[in-house]
Amino acid sequence: MVRVSWCRNIWPAAKWLLFAPTMAALSNAPRIRRQVSGVRYQVMNQILDHRDLIVWQKARMLVKSIYMITGKFPNAEKFGLCSQMQRAAISIVANIAEGKARSTRNDYAQFISIANGSAAELEALVDVALDLDYISEIAHKRFISELGEIRRMLQAMRKKLKIAA
Repeated sequence: MVRVSWCRNIWPAAKWLLFAPTMAALSNAPRIRRQVSGVRYQVMNQILDHRDLIVWQKARMLVKSIYMITGKFPNAEKFGLCSQMQRAAISIVANIAEGKARSTRNDYAQFISIANGSAAELEALVDVALDLDYISEIAHKRFISELGEIRRMLQAMRKKLKIAA
């Protein structure tokens, strides 16, 4: 019993000694980031900018992939499927950013919903590109997987924004 009470009494002071350097470092630098394979991660969950959102970072990388793959499409599709796929991909990124800049949670949730719709549109266009043999099965699976992950993240964000509003 004595040992348990000693631990209970000493722990608050010991906790401060153990974590003081970390707490001081974080208080001096509230937006510490580290770069990992092109994606920024945030310390302490401070999301002050749309660029700090992982879903935005993933969508941005998807835009680059879409532009690379549509560059290989036939010239006849330059103003058709290519353009539509590129605009849908950009719409995801743009709506996340615009929503983050809005002043109310309901507005933010609405723009997240629009971004989710653009992701669904892009999924359909990727299916059409596969049907026309413009992309391989492997590329199709990769795009569908990435879009599925982005859509799940957007749906979770929207749900959280609606609950908090």
